[in-house]
Amino acid sequence: MYVTKTTQPVSIQVVITLLMMMSFVEHVFALTKDPTIQLGSATIQTRIAEHQLIDGGIAYIFARGANGDWSLEAELDPPNHVRGNKFGFSVSIDGDTAVVGAPDDDDQAIDAGAVYVFERTADGRWRQQAKLYPSDGHDGDHFGYALAVNRGLLLVGAPDDDQLAADAGAVYVFVRRPDGSWTLQRELRPPQTSMRAGHFGESISVEDNGLLISIRNRNNMDANFSSAYFFARDLSDAWFPQFKLITAFEAFEKEFGVAVNMDGDTAVIGQAGKNGISGVAYVLSRGIDGTWIKEAELRCGRDVHETFGFSVFLKNDVVIIGAPSDR
Repeated sequence: MYVTKTTQPVSIQVVITLLMMMSFVEHVFALTKDPTIQLGSATIQTRIAEHQLIDGGIAYIFARGANGDWSLEAELDPPNHVRGNKFGFSVSIDGDTAVVGAPDDDDQAIDAGAVYVFERTADGRWRQQAKLYPSDGHDGDHFGYALAVNRGLLLVGAPDDDQLAADAGAVYVFVRRPDGSWTLQRELRPPQTSMRAGHFGESISVEDNGLLISIRNRNNMDANFSSAYFFARDLSDAWFPQFKLITAFEAFEKEFGVAVNMDGDTAVIGQAGKNGISGVAYVLSRGIDGTWIKEAELRCGRDVHETFGFSVFLKNDVVIIGAPSDR
């Protein structure tokens, strides 16, 4: 994998790697659709069955108590259960703010998407505060496909947005106002050199002064490999692409950036494998000068796991990497 500073496209190329993060502070989201899963309550199992019938989706918040045990704190539902909106497809949480994506919401257009924002009130209950839409939603944009929230910044991916080109993708940056409401700050789209690869915003991560956004080439177009961009923020609060990260392994370049995550000055990017080649997750660290350098390549060991790197999460120097349906 290579890192290229976008302001100097040929002068900086460093072999690299990346990870994916979702904010959580002593809380976990769980989306559950299997009615046989034991959550310790017959009522919960009934609720799961109900949501399966209507296909409206549901998200659960679990919290760790003083004794170290985890217990169900809240069930988050859309106010009107709409079949097929995929509520709960993506989730993120930070402190007293939880966000849930419904990328097939039809309020604006068919499958244009929406994001629900929930806040925990003084009495400990979670209540819906807002429902956010893209400013220019169209059929099939899938706004809410990916989410990341951190300290008053909310990043929403719409990887099938067509404004620049078919399925070029877009990412929307929302900020929380002093009164608690959310407003759109910026719409980010892939740089011209990468927009034909498509699906910008399929995986995203946010920190105080940086955004990590993947762009995945599902269409196998020549010279348009998958990549990830690190966006920095200038003094005017404008976001600009500072570094482009690409893989050094062209054999499965399309799988690069399937998952990205950040925690402080550390990042991870997942690259699933194919054709009997295991995936890999690259760990990067950011130096004082802002340059990203490769710190490690994480692999699954002797067994072949082509989907290793399909999902990644990083927190406090610990990485968890998913390898779904590898056998």
